[in-house]
Amino acid sequence: MVACHIKTFPVINFTNKASDVFKAVIGDVKAGYEDNVHPKLFELYKDNYHKGLAMFGEPEPGSKYFELNEKFKLNTARLATYKSYKVTGILKDLPGKDFDKNSIQVLKNFNRYQATEYNAIVARARSAKQFIDFQQDADLYPNMEWIMTRSADPREEHLVLVGTIRPINDPFWNENQPGNLWNCKCDWEPTDKDVTEVPKQEVIPATALDGNPAMTGELITDEHPYISKAGDIISEIKTIAYSDTKGDFTINVLAHKEEIADNVATARILVNNYPDMKLTIREHLHFAKNPEYEINSMIADAKRIKGYKGITSGFISAKKQGCEVVIIDFNKHFKVVKPLDANKIKGRILWRENDFIDGSIKKCYMIFGDKSILITQELLKTKELFSLIKGLNP
Repeated sequence: MVACHIKTFPVINFTNKASDVFKAVIGDVKAGYEDNVHPKLFELYKDNYHKGLAMFGEPEPGSKYFELNEKFKLNTARLATYKSYKVTGILKDLPGKDFDKNSIQVLKNFNRYQATEYNAIVARARSAKQFIDFQQDADLYPNMEWIMTRSADPREEHLVLVGTIRPINDPFWNENQPGNLWNCKCDWEPTDKDVTEVPKQEVIPATALDGNPAMTGELITDEHPYISKAGDIISEIKTIAYSDTKGDFTINVLAHKEEIADNVATARILVNNYPDMKLTIREHLHFAKNPEYEINSMIADAKRIKGYKGITSGFISAKKQGCEVVIIDFNKHFKVVKPLDANKIKGRILWRENDFIDGSIKKCYMIFGDKSILITQELLKTKELFSLIKGLNP
């Protein structure tokens, strides 16, 4: 494919770990490997995809790139899962004759495909990052312009967009961004120039590259053949998870995209306060509001409350979801004047005493700022409870 713009992508060596991974995977398949997603393949593909997000660094919760970065990590880890599923299946179906030769060729082919996949991830992540930055400067530069390529051999599809100027929030940019064709290296820039007409010739995004990733949170969509042709394999991949980059916990590749940033932020606070905690952000079942966490083998959900009454409704909701653990998080939506009123919180907790007594709720974690406390039945009637709650305040 020809380039659209002179910019080049960061160089990445996809073979650094590949040979050792290939050897291990081939050996496992020859020995009768039974699972449908080989974990070494998943880690290889996921790590390579995540390298394409290096431009974001490691943004902290609440910063402008944090939510988008977490959505992109989840999106590409999910893609890596489906790719691993496809490759593992191909290897398991190879005939015994010339298996070593054929299997290494399959692995090399799919490893080579990552160059195009990685380039798309980088291009679309960069466009999404730029889009956020442009929006923040919209008071100075309210429009965006698709700028002229300096490529010696530009592709016709994007040439029709050169010079197009539209408002930053114009629907035109929902489907027209640099990176919406494979190996595209086009660019755009903010401007205060007058807007132009929308080009009459429509540019159709490449399969799996549709939608503005800054809005959708997806770099590669479910239209990618790895996913669209896989069929219903949820039951076969629902245990696949990846490690968080800043906290000692894992994230299921089928976690809830829209809540991933909040769930990661909450999880980091919990594991930082309880180093021995074993925590996973669970898979999200689309047909139900299912609990988002597993903590020390118990099902848990976070209730990001707006006021003190939310403590009561949080317990009720957690019980309906079958949770044994409820997380009361004051960070996201709490609107009441701070510092926290320890007496009001204690009263609300004591109203839920029967939940602890009958065993439906075994633990309650409360989070405020970077602090967390753990409330159990044993603490309910002690003087320590008030002091513990009060200690959440700075």
